[in-house]
Amino acid sequence: MRIGSYKQPRIRLLRNKRVIEGTSIKPNLPESITGTKNKYGAQRIYGEIHLKQFSVNYQKTGFNEDLSGVYSGIREILIDKNNLIQQAENYRLRPKNTKGKDIRDEQTVEGKVSGHDKTSQSSEDSGTHSKKSKTFSRIDKSDELSKALGRTKNNKLPKLYNSLCIVSLRGHPILMYVGVWSFLESLANLMGKNDRISFESFLSIKVNVFYKDDKQKKLDVRNVISDIHGKGNSIKHSDNRYIVDGGQLHNDFEVLEEFLIHCLNEL
Repeated sequence: MRIGSYKQPRIRLLRNKRVIEGTSIKPNLPESITGTKNKYGAQRIYGEIHLKQFSVNYQKTGFNEDLSGVYSGIREILIDKNNLIQQAENYRLRPKNTKGKDIRDEQTVEGKVSGHDKTSQSSEDSGTHSKKSKTFSRIDKSDELSKALGRTKNNKLPKLYNSLCIVSLRGHPILMYVGVWSFLESLANLMGKNDRISFESFLSIKVNVFYKDDKQKKLDVRNVISDIHGKGNSIKHSDNRYIVDGGQLHNDFEVLEEFLIHCLNEL
């Protein structure tokens, strides 16, 4: 949506041409696609998903299956197609000029949102970027996470984290995904992971314990870990696979921060 709205249905789920979830009264907000309610993505991203082979409850007000896998798959499609998720987060409208014409923010990413062209400009090439644009060019360094890393007796993790907060997400996405993969792998190893399982499997067990009473948070954190594990492995082992945009890691570290601090406190 060119102009965001908190009241829009977000993601409508239909079955047999009937809306099951997602109305203006009760919007459907899958955070793996739209982000949390206070994010621009939740205000701008909307769409319809037709689920023909999924069963619904007796009252036809919801689906019986866990749709987190569906949402994760759609998220990957949106990222691959001009990264519509990042566009929704970064797109801005400036106030109207004296001629009544809308002027779009110059800091938006390249592509289109609702048919309107936008231009991009790297924060490394210009000093005129807004604070918001600069934020998305790198992982925001967290004071709380830095303190938790400082309490450990390990030197590798703090140095890795400091480097991850310096390197550009836009300029070096491949390096960033491999670096984040190494950070999570090293953390899992310090926590006792053996060589027979991946850090994704090991950390997922920790997620289930830490967020046993918060289903949505559990899904969000597990989805982020799975995404980083998959992309990192793909980059390392494929001759042709690579990442063209690292912007998603900015949000990923926001989602992971509380969980990472909990893991570090166990060391």
